[in-house]
Amino acid sequence: MTDKPGRRHGMASLPLSLRCPQKSLPVEIPPHSSQALNVLLAEDDGLIRANTAETLRDLGHSVTEAASGQEAITLAQDSFDLLVTDIGLPDISGQQLVEELRTAGRVFEVILASGHARGTVDIPDGAQLITKPYSPEDLSRVISELFVHRSR
Repeated sequence: MTDKPGRRHGMASLPLSLRCPQKSLPVEIPPHSSQALNVLLAEDDGLIRANTAETLRDLGHSVTEAASGQEAITLAQDSFDLLVTDIGLPDISGQQLVEELRTAGRVFEVILASGHARGTVDIPDGAQLITKPYSPEDLSRVISELFVHRSR
């Protein structure tokens, strides 16, 4: 049997575009959240932190990354619009981080990230919860909801 291009031993092969995973398409930012935000991201898992930071940057935001609550407190000396924090940081909880920053007069909008179900997580006033794993679209939607809700 003669091999034809695109065939191997009589079986059709998939086009290259289907065999090789491609990077996902950029997430579209809803019109009401198109302003660039200055985001403080506190996440101890390096892979989740890197992926979330990349997503936030793809959405047009500036991101400062912290691997712990204490690092986030130190970095929060600068002004931020949004705090995105894991609930289970190694040194303090995400809720404690929010409380410390609010007590210090650092008032941001807050998104808490958790692998636990919504009903099992204590959410500080005014904060939004996003459940892991979350997609870029989920993160964009929660940011939009948070900032649209605050602008009313």
